[in-house]
Amino acid sequence: VAMGQVRTASRALAGQVRTPAELVDLMRSSWELVGVDRMATVLYGRLDLASGELMLASAGHPPPILVSDGRASLIRLDPAPPLGAPGALPLPLPVPHPADSEPPPQAGAAADTAGAETAGAETAGAETAGAETAGAESRTGATGWSGRLAPGDVLLLYTDGLVERRGRPMQEGTAALTALAAESWNGNPEELCDVIISQLAGGPDRSDDVALLAVSVK
Repeated sequence: VAMGQVRTASRALAGQVRTPAELVDLMRSSWELVGVDRMATVLYGRLDLASGELMLASAGHPPPILVSDGRASLIRLDPAPPLGAPGALPLPLPVPHPADSEPPPQAGAAADTAGAETAGAETAGAETAGAETAGAESRTGATGWSGRLAPGDVLLLYTDGLVERRGRPMQEGTAALTALAAESWNGNPEELCDVIISQLAGGPDRSDDVALLAVSVK
């Protein structure tokens, strides 16, 4: 139920902003109106299919993994606090865009709440090494990442249940996922997800649900 509310609110507000960073800010400032009584982490992505530009922003969510030219690396986002985090002050709403501007493309999101998780994005793989990227401060506070997508790359979005285990630092799980993604990527996103889930999602020490999305362009 909680995750459905987050997704519904995100989709409703996405048309009012131009970037994922602005959407993070708007969700943070509107959190009380969403009606979710717990914190949630989210990762928003937006892809321009014509130009290949990818924009990402995070509110406390695990960083995406990018596989390009046989190498896998984390996309180093500077996340805002999770939605609903204690002490997070409401942010001002973004200034509306001109009415005669083109409507923005639909944003995608990966999100995680306590007891309810999902992942999804209308995004594709991008290269990080030498990427035309920048951590750019949006005018309302959240930090966005942007880069150029390349055909044949794959972008992995996942919830922390895939990499978090009792008694083990999350960084170790993320490193294992990164290495496995580089080793297993063969151009087929479904097969990559099957390998990752079969090798990393099991075990009695897993304490949270798992969601995984692999996106690539040809």
